[in-house]
Amino acid sequence: MPLPPAPVRRNVRLALGCLLFAAGLFGTVHAARAAVAQRLYHGAKHGFFRDTPREVPPVVDYRDPGAGVEPARFAEDVAELSRRARRAAELYPHNYYFPAFAARAALIQARQAGSRAELDDAVLAALYFSREAAALNPYDAEARYVRAEALAADGQVTEALDLWRPIVEREFWNGANHDEYARLLLLEGSRRSLELAVREKPLVEDPALRRRLERLGKSLEKRRK
Repeated sequence: MPLPPAPVRRNVRLALGCLLFAAGLFGTVHAARAAVAQRLYHGAKHGFFRDTPREVPPVVDYRDPGAGVEPARFAEDVAELSRRARRAAELYPHNYYFPAFAARAALIQARQAGSRAELDDAVLAALYFSREAAALNPYDAEARYVRAEALAADGQVTEALDLWRPIVEREFWNGANHDEYARLLLLEGSRRSLELAVREKPLVEDPALRRRLERLGKSLEKRRK
């Protein structure tokens, strides 16, 4: 079988070269975005590099926000935490850790909001990023948690409970799941929900929550008499 004419072969090689160049460029840009996002995420979660070449502890501990931090400094640090987390999620949305952390940062902002507008913006951000995280990995504990918390922060406590009940049923022996379930029931606040929350007392892990449920149980018992 004769070879195609030289001009055809040249055009084929040119087309293949262009495809390879485009693929390489796409891969480079993709890798660069992922690297920058990872750097932002790492800085937000594990510490900012401000006044020292060495890594410093997190300026905001997202598990215990505000602990031992001056209010003015805390507000500044939360804003920076949220900015970095959101930027990481926008640069590389395929990693569910990024939007999950951005949602948690937004929830911290919501709890510390100084105005209704700030609260609304933070809750909307938490709803958006938690939805993204849950869509990427609905079985990740962090993604599920921030989704339920974002719904609750938006006043959708019933929807948060609907999301969490199957998790408790599927992973019954995980005490953290019962902690969140009891908190959501307390937040919902109806008599039925309060009674269900008290039933969770033997299964919760948080000692403070267990004491709260114990006091609530005694209060409900007195009302029945």
